[in-house]
Amino acid sequence: MSDDLHLTVIHLTDRASRLLDDAYVVHRALLAETGGIRPLWCAPDRRTVIVQHSTPITASAFPRRAVADIKSAKLGTAYSPSDVVRLSLIGCAVKIRTLQTPDGTRRGVAIITLPPEEQADWLTRKLAGAVDLHRIEVEQMLPSVGRKAGARITHTRVGFAASGTVVDPDVLAERIRNGVGKGRAFGLGLLLVAGARQ
Repeated sequence: MSDDLHLTVIHLTDRASRLLDDAYVVHRALLAETGGIRPLWCAPDRRTVIVQHSTPITASAFPRRAVADIKSAKLGTAYSPSDVVRLSLIGCAVKIRTLQTPDGTRRGVAIITLPPEEQADWLTRKLAGAVDLHRIEVEQMLPSVGRKAGARITHTRVGFAASGTVVDPDVLAERIRNGVGKGRAFGLGLLLVAGARQ
């Protein structure tokens, strides 16, 4: 179950917004705050960081005077089959292709960014068995960039806003707890779910 999760919303000061220039630095700071247990997080804009973890995140995760405001709340995940929900996700919509030599020997994989017209289908596949999606809006975002092990890594970012009907609450809870897709150390994959407004 995911009922022990917290969601922390951190508003950075104007001067601290440059922290997001390296997403992996932000991830390492959050790892230090959580004792090495991987959090899920995203940065929907240059001054906001949203973190999901089993305990609230504190301002000490960031440099002194970097945080303008911070709020945490328990994350409710008690959904039932047929509940109508709203979802949002900043994800990395990609497909993996196995590379082979001419004789058929596997020589690695290629990660291919999906074109915009295939991105809604990517989300539908990722949430299959958890939520039957009714409406999906897709927004292209600036990439997530960071340095890991000395290499500059760039992930495409796609913002999704969707609504749907819960099919299996346990599968949905697993997607909330573990995230969706690749690039989680770069601020991707945090699935936010809320009951639909009546």
